[in-house]
Amino acid sequence: FVNPVGSIVAEAGQMKKKKTRSKKQKANDAKKSEAWALANAKGRRKNGEFYAGWDQRRIAEYANKVLKKL
Repeated sequence: FVNPVGSIVAEAGQMKKKKTRSKKQKANDAKKSEAWALANAKGRRKNGEFYAGWDQRRIAEYANKVLKKL
């Protein structure tokens, strides 16, 4: 069905169930949060600005590098 605004909506009772996430996925999310926190702490000042030579790309690369070691 299409509602008046034009976006597609599902029929009643046809909504997809939310996919259950495995323990491994949840554990990886926790590690990823820790890795991003470490990367942001290393690449950002206390006011949130980047240190010289750091940008969002470098922080993301560093976070993934740290994640591999966790």
